[in-house]
Amino acid sequence: MTRVAPLVVLAVLGALLAGCGEEDAQPGPGQTPGAAFELPEPFEIREWSADASPLQSVEGRLTLGGESVAGARIMVGDYRLWSATDEDGAFQYPLDITLPRRHEVSVASAENATIDGEAPTSDQLGALEDARGSIVAAHRLDELEAAAGDGGIAITGRVTLAGEPVAPVALYAYELTGTVTDAKGRPVAGAIVSTRTTDRDFWTFSDPSDRRGRYRSNFAAADRIGSNPVPITVHVAVGDEEFAFQAEETVLFERLKSAEMNIHLPPESYPLALPASRSFPGARYKGVVVGAEAEGRPVRPVRATWPDESGRFELLLPHSLAGETVSLWAGELELFSRRDAKPGRPIDLARWPTRLPPDLPRGLAELELPSE
Repeated sequence: MTRVAPLVVLAVLGALLAGCGEEDAQPGPGQTPGAAFELPEPFEIREWSADASPLQSVEGRLTLGGESVAGARIMVGDYRLWSATDEDGAFQYPLDITLPRRHEVSVASAENATIDGEAPTSDQLGALEDARGSIVAAHRLDELEAAAGDGGIAITGRVTLAGEPVAPVALYAYELTGTVTDAKGRPVAGAIVSTRTTDRDFWTFSDPSDRRGRYRSNFAAADRIGSNPVPITVHVAVGDEEFAFQAEETVLFERLKSAEMNIHLPPESYPLALPASRSFPGARYKGVVVGAEAEGRPVRPVRATWPDESGRFELLLPHSLAGETVSLWAGELELFSRRDAKPGRPIDLARWPTRLPPDLPRGLAELELPSE
């Protein structure tokens, strides 16, 4: 068994700097030195309160080959900082520490940057443009242990918010999926499917359909008057063109179930044909999930659980990772489950992420897994 002492979320140096190793820090003759961000360790998130500001000023520093870079404009996530780096390469960012989130840091502009009073060369500008780092606010992970067993390597621990167990997993929405095709049966990309209950209380809009015509949307499989089946109005928009059914036409869905609905767009000047729906059990649930990365990629576990009422979780990794070092990530995810998701119960792994969302906190702790 491997036991890790209680810890506040740890910074992983490689995730915080700009990907510069020892060789980059000490370039050989003719090599351009690497640019790097010096950033603080991840912050433990706290509960939002009307009596306290959610913002905490975070200071970072931009360097090139160990020298301060002044006058550079910094981008944090989608936010371009108003002030440029000072003579020490320092900048500040107002971090909301009530939200678990990873904010990527990069150089927005180095047009007016200087290094030791000199304008950067074209190679140095390229190094600055490549610099990456992250500012992270995350849940606390502690009581971490790893032990090998018959089914795999079990990682157990506790995930908390301000010392208290995280909020339990909860039903978020039902799911509507399907394809959109044109009058000749060809997939339509960029289509947005919207639904509305006939009591006009619940609207949803899908993500644009992909190149195969596939769309996915949360939707309300219920109305206020308790209809079953539930009559729902459907619209489809493709660019500036909108398709709708004849007046008073609705699609019927089974109450409190997810569904599939394939839509065939009509020829020009024809009305939209009423599609059929196929309902099935399952819904999207939202809750805190803890997972692992190996070599920068998410590991598909053998088994994983939602945190229980005490915040305890289990992550069972495959035997093939014995002796390897993994990095833990944690954050709120919406995952589809065909069975009711409950605290302490297994997570439906059908939609386990193969690629982590860019703003999901990662690199929160490193564990060397026991050899078998």
